[in-house]
Amino acid sequence: MQDIIELVTFVNSRKPSEAEFIDPVRNDKNNLYNRLLRAVSEGKITNDESASRMLYNTSPGDKKFLMLKNRLRDRLVNSVVLINKKKISTEPLAQAMHSGSKYFIAAKLMATVGARDSALQLGRHALMLAQKFALTDLIFQSSELLRGLHAYSGNKKDFTQYHVVCEQALRDLNLESKAAYLFEELTVQLARTKSHDIRLAQQARHYFHQLRRMITQSSSFNLHTYYYRIGTLYYQLIKDYNKLIDLLNQHERYLQHYPHLNVQVQKGKFALLRIGAYLYLRDYAKGRQEAEQALQLFRRGSNNWFTTMENYFLLSMQAGDFEQAARLFDQATSHERFAHLPEVKKETWKVYEAYLLYALPERRRQKTFRIEKFLNEVPIFQKDKAGLYPSILIAQVLFLFEIMDEQRLEKTLESLRIFATRNLKAVSAPRTINFIKIMRLLFNYHYDLRKAMAKIQAPLSRMQAALEAPREERELMEIISYEYLCTRIQDRLKTFNKMV
Repeated sequence: MQDIIELVTFVNSRKPSEAEFIDPVRNDKNNLYNRLLRAVSEGKITNDESASRMLYNTSPGDKKFLMLKNRLRDRLVNSVVLINKKKISTEPLAQAMHSGSKYFIAAKLMATVGARDSALQLGRHALMLAQKFALTDLIFQSSELLRGLHAYSGNKKDFTQYHVVCEQALRDLNLESKAAYLFEELTVQLARTKSHDIRLAQQARHYFHQLRRMITQSSSFNLHTYYYRIGTLYYQLIKDYNKLIDLLNQHERYLQHYPHLNVQVQKGKFALLRIGAYLYLRDYAKGRQEAEQALQLFRRGSNNWFTTMENYFLLSMQAGDFEQAARLFDQATSHERFAHLPEVKKETWKVYEAYLLYALPERRRQKTFRIEKFLNEVPIFQKDKAGLYPSILIAQVLFLFEIMDEQRLEKTLESLRIFATRNLKAVSAPRTINFIKIMRLLFNYHYDLRKAMAKIQAPLSRMQAALEAPREERELMEIISYEYLCTRIQDRLKTFNKMV
C-alpha cells in the first residue's frame, strides 16, 4: 500500500488543473486555446500567418502568439498522454507500448522526488509489459531504473538481477539498432528510385547474410523481424518469388511462438506480399486465396485494402475472369475513400478501366467509352515514361483495332515502336517487346492476317517462351494476357478481311 500512499500524496500536492489539458468539446468562445483548437480542427487555419492574424491581428513573430502556441502544444501533449489506450489501437502490442511508456515515465518521475516504493512498483509493471511484448528499449530503461533504485537501498540480490536484465537488453538493443539501420538504408534507396540495379540486390544479399549471423547471437524478437524483412526485400530485388514465399512461410511459423505479437496487420502484409508473388508466378488460384484472406484483415477503404483490391483485380484480369475483375473494380472505385487517393492512383484505375471495357464489350456499350476522353483523364502517365504510359498506347491500339481506324493505328503503333526502342529492354520486358512486334507486323502486312501469320509466329513463340524466363517483377504494361489480346485482334481482323 505504501506505493499507493506515495502516489496519492504526490498527485494531491500537485493536482493538475483543467487548463493544463485540452477539451475539444468545450465551447468557450472567449478562450483563445479553444478558438485556435476549433479553427485548426475545422481547417480554417493552416499556417502561422492565418492563426496569428485571427487571434491577435499580428504577425507570427508576435510574443503573445508564440506564447499561446507553445502553451497549446504543451496541453496537447498532456492530452495525448491521457488518451485511452483502446482509442489508440485495438492491437495488444500498441496498447502495451502505450501503457508501458506511461508506467516508466511515472516511475522515473516518482524516483526523482524520492518516492521509492511507487517508483519500484511502476518500474516493475513497465518492465513486465516490456518483456512480454519484446519492447527492448523499454526493457533496458526500466531495468536500468530498477537497478539504480536497488543500488541505493543496498539490495545486492535484486541489484544483480536487474543488472543482468539490463546488460542483455543493451546487447539486444545494439544488435537491433544495427539491423534497423541496415534495413532503413535499403529502404531509403528503394524509395528514391524506380529502377533497382544489381548493386542494390548485392547490398541486400550482404545485409541478409549479416543478419543471418546476428540472429545466432541473440533471441531478440525484433532482430529476427529485421532478418525476415531484409530477406523479403532481397528476394523481391532478385525476383526469386518462390524463395520469397518460402521465407514468408518461415516467418509465419516463427510468429506462431509469439501469438500475442502476431498482429492482424502483419498477417495482412504477408498476404499482400504473397499476392504479388503469385501474380508474378501466374498462380492465379493461390493468388485469389491470399487476396480473399487479405481483404478480411484490412479495414475497408484503408491504403492496404486498396492495394489488395488492385492486385486482386490484376490477378482476375490476367486469369481471364473479367466478370470478377469488374466486381472488384466497382467495389474499389465506388468506395467513399477512392476520391481521396493520390491522383496517380486514380489514374491507374482509369487505365485499368480501359482494359476492362475492352474485355467486356457489353459493359463498354453501357459506359460509352471514347479514346479522347480516356487520354484526357490520364495526364500524369502520359508524361511518366516509367509508369503505365505504354499501357495507354497499347489500350489505344486495341480500341483502334476494334474500329479499324487505320490512319490513327499507324500513328499510335509508330509511337509505341519508338517508345519500345528507347525504353524497353529484352531482358526486362520480353513479352511486351514481342507483343509490339506482332502489332507492327500486322500493320506492315496491311492487316492481312493470312499474309502476316507466318511472320508473327517467331515473336509469338518468343513471347510465350518468356513466361518461363526470368523477368521483371511484373511487366506493368501487361494488364490482360497478351495471348488473349492477340486472339481478340486476330478475330477482329478475320472479320475485317472478309468485309474488305
